[in-house]
Amino acid sequence: DNKVYVAGNGIESLLQIGYVLRLNQQGSVDPAFGNGVVDFIPAHLGSYDAATVRQLQLDSTGQLLIGAEYSQGSSNIDVALARLDPLDGTLDSSFGSAGFVKFDLIDSFGNYKAQLDKMVLDPVDHSIVIAGQFRPAAESMLYIARYDADGELMNSSNHPSASFGTSGAAYRDWE
Repeated sequence: DNKVYVAGNGIESLLQIGYVLRLNQQGSVDPAFGNGVVDFIPAHLGSYDAATVRQLQLDSTGQLLIGAEYSQGSSNIDVALARLDPLDGTLDSSFGSAGFVKFDLIDSFGNYKAQLDKMVLDPVDHSIVIAGQFRPAAESMLYIARYDADGELMNSSNHPSASFGTSGAAYRDWE
């Protein structure tokens, strides 16, 4: 459809929010997509005070997959995925929980800083692989996690024949 999607973050009412917008071929903002912009408000996922969209890809069905970071102050940053309808920018409620998936396997207590460095879509099984680093202490560690196309973590409970790593994720320290 010759549209361009743009993602990032900005400040609105002293709050850092993530955003996705779609541009027409001439570079103008397309008002049919989320009334011009889709905001990722920090409160969408809980008591966060900032959000940044880091990754943006079209999946094999044409849906828009978003990788974002949500933070609570400077001590906790969590990774989340969302899927949007590319026509109007609405959340796809069949993905995860109401359109969102929060990757909190490494940090269920909200004490770590996680970064989303890469998001790749597997063309064979349409799964979503995310990778980045997190800091449980002073040392950073690498994480890799795999989700199915519906936003479910590929672990032995959900995908016994195609599980990934330990509980759907793999970890490695830098040493």
